[in-house]
Amino acid sequence: MAIVTLPNGSQWDTNGDPGMQSSGSQDFWVEVQETNTPIQTTEQTRNTNRNRILKEVYTDTSYTGSNYVVIVNNNYMHGPGDIRCFALQGSNIEYSIESK
Repeated sequence: MAIVTLPNGSQWDTNGDPGMQSSGSQDFWVEVQETNTPIQTTEQTRNTNRNRILKEVYTDTSYTGSNYVVIVNNNYMHGPGDIRCFALQGSNIEYSIESK
């Protein structure tokens, strides 16, 4: 278990359940998503005008020493050729701190 101090002063347990972290650390990670443009991995669907998003990576590089990364992986109930291809089964969100 590693406890780190985030740039906003809150504590983050790198091995803890993200939903059980302090509100300050949750606010920090939400801000990373809200203030950075994600790099998206998409997949073509039966609708040639619209792709579905498989993965989004938000990276905040504005701090010295570390980059703060949020990765959102989307899982769909049906394949990309199915008429119901946008039915989302769920999303997995990962948080990481990378040294520069």
